[in-house]
Amino acid sequence: MKASVNDTHETVALPGPAVMRLLHPTDLPEAREIYQRGWWFGRVMRSVVVSMKVLRWR
Repeated sequence: MKASVNDTHETVALPGPAVMRLLHPTDLPEAREIYQRGWWFGRVMRSVVVSMKVLRWR
């Protein structure tokens, strides 16, 4: 049985490789807020996990 694949649509217009070969998420205004929110969430959760490990170690 073959699984059906849903079509995906890009929500941002990426520049061509001739214009900008390497692209960072903060280069696109549409992706900047989502990327920064995830980055800060990762920073906060990393400190929470480290704190829990320190408290457990004691």
